[in-house]
Amino acid sequence: MSSANGTESTALHQLLTSKMHEIMNLGPCAPPVIKDGVLQSHLLQKTRHVEVAFETKCFNGSTSLISNYEIECAALTIAYAIVNPYYVPWDIDRYAEMVKCSPVQSNGETEYTKLEKYFATTMMGKISEPATIVDCNGKIFVWFLPHILSPLHIWLTNYQNFINTTTLGLQKLLLDTIPSGSDTEPKSSWCSHDFLVPEGGGTFGAGRVTVAPSYFMQRCERLVDPLVTSTMYSTEPVQKWLEDMSSIEYFWNAITAVIAPDLFQAGSAALSKDWKLIVNCVTLSHCDPGGAPSHYDMLVSLGIRHEAMFVIEDIGVELVYSPGTVVYIAGKVLKHSVSHWKIGEQFVIPHFMKDKTVLERYWI
Repeated sequence: MSSANGTESTALHQLLTSKMHEIMNLGPCAPPVIKDGVLQSHLLQKTRHVEVAFETKCFNGSTSLISNYEIECAALTIAYAIVNPYYVPWDIDRYAEMVKCSPVQSNGETEYTKLEKYFATTMMGKISEPATIVDCNGKIFVWFLPHILSPLHIWLTNYQNFINTTTLGLQKLLLDTIPSGSDTEPKSSWCSHDFLVPEGGGTFGAGRVTVAPSYFMQRCERLVDPLVTSTMYSTEPVQKWLEDMSSIEYFWNAITAVIAPDLFQAGSAALSKDWKLIVNCVTLSHCDPGGAPSHYDMLVSLGIRHEAMFVIEDIGVELVYSPGTVVYIAGKVLKHSVSHWKIGEQFVIPHFMKDKTVLERYWI
């Protein structure tokens, strides 16, 4: 992460943290509600008024790039998620130790089926409000932050730095990435299936690109394996898209710094270097083989008026994945997917935190 990026992200992080403390009635010397990734549930009672505040927030039409309103909205969303925990009756670290990433077999069974013998089945159903999902020891392994991004940052046709607008310029490039019929065999990647190409190409087209200056190819992450540059990275449309996205990246870094400070400090450079853009694609149930079991993947859902759902099979939960939603998930451990939607267009920008081998190559 560049020094300018770091300075901007740090300033936004400080503002976001200050606003959260104000919302939650926490003084500057108050003990942290989240310590080492563990929710301190005994401190939550005094913050229950956050739920009322969240219900009454409204869009005020601010046009600044990262406005005070957006900082307040993000702080309120994170605070609401903290005071709205959903618990599972098992230890996520023990669960992670028993999970092995493997592709879904033709009969739909994987090694996950065996986990039912050791871990109580959890069926959480549909969640639409900000929430955290927490294990029996208080460790948060999913953050669900719906609408944490302002409508202005999702769509504003006369301001080029906003996400949907700048993504329009990648439509042709994306459509060219859709695999041919011979490339969509069962052994191919989970994100190479079921592209929902709108009639006439729609607004964004469909497809996926990796926009990383240096990354490991899938399942080639040994120290002897070379770092490669994505073929799309140096193209003019992608460089323009990255330039336009830089301001909102500062904001995403600040959000990460609030909810996972250790992750932000340890890997912000790697996190920003491994972006993908997946457009109008139904993703099969999978876990992320290149991720780190102890860290979150950050998934940003965007698009236009879609009704996509983010499904986490292990805990039987459906998260409303509407535009402006951010999900942090232990993606190497938990099987997740995006189901079909009937209207609108959807795209996601995943940020993956790599495992130790990749971080070592980045000298992190």
